[in-house]
Amino acid sequence: MTVLLAILVLEFGSFRSTSIVLFVIPVGVPVGVVILFLSGNSLSFTAVIGFIALIGIEIKNSILLVRWLDFVHVHRATGHPGAVQTAAARFEKRSMNTGASQCGTLRAEMKVNNTP
Repeated sequence: MTVLLAILVLEFGSFRSTSIVLFVIPVGVPVGVVILFLSGNSLSFTAVIGFIALIGIEIKNSILLVRWLDFVHVHRATGHPGAVQTAAARFEKRSMNTGASQCGTLRAEMKVNNTP
């Protein structure tokens, strides 16, 4: 964890941006555990692998958000408009990606259940 912290501080050049990136881990993992137990599943080996992937995706997405926010802040807008612009740009890309993966999952589910 210390090595990850040091690499992120070196990359961003500030502890503030690094703390924003690392803040998503304690927010996402407990929510995932609660949803796991509410759905009636146990904390199995597969679930642990899923949580490791979740942490990686959270960190990757937050790094992209912080980088984009820094870019918008320097080149275009500051404060609230910059944050809204950053969130809107990332939301568009993430929603298209999520929609495409859901279409593929739906098609696979229909094929498994022999639904035409």
